[in-house]
Amino acid sequence: MRISFLLVLIAIIGLSNCQKGDENPTPDNPLVEAGGGVLVANEGGFNDGNASVSYFHFEDKSIRQGLFAEVNGRPLGDVLQSITLLGDKAYLVLNNSQRIEVVDVRTFESLGAIAVPGSPRYFLPVDEETAYVSDLFGGVVHVLSLSNQAVTLSIPLPQNWAEQMIKVGTEVLVSCPSSFG
Repeated sequence: MRISFLLVLIAIIGLSNCQKGDENPTPDNPLVEAGGGVLVANEGGFNDGNASVSYFHFEDKSIRQGLFAEVNGRPLGDVLQSITLLGDKAYLVLNNSQRIEVVDVRTFESLGAIAVPGSPRYFLPVDEETAYVSDLFGGVVHVLSLSNQAVTLSIPLPQNWAEQMIKVGTEVLVSCPSSFG
């Protein structure tokens, strides 16, 4: 959990900013701007459906809670595992809701959701059209079409547990911890 938080913090730091008092965010009046703060993934309680995203503003040290619910008028979902920024979108991976919420990174308006079977954990873009999503206990990595917002393939793994991934050149390395030491 601490490593996930730190990775999200490092990945997002310097890429977001919030303007206090923005009631109706638009591209011209965003909640989040590059360089002024950090997005915080609040996992929420398992089976409580209370995951959320907060924003910490560096300059005035303020925290804006519940960005997704505030903008979209509904809760985000159950167990926010990770956040990945890609271009002008943020991909919010909800493992117990079995989906990835896609939002505009500046306004936090929902752009749709990608249904992902199992327990999705981490999102790794591999090119402009494709991303991989690890699965906690499914023994697979799901391949996503970003334009269609759908799972197109599931790649089997030697272990039944997949976590973080990293792209090195044309290869993707997947962390598959073993329960046998």
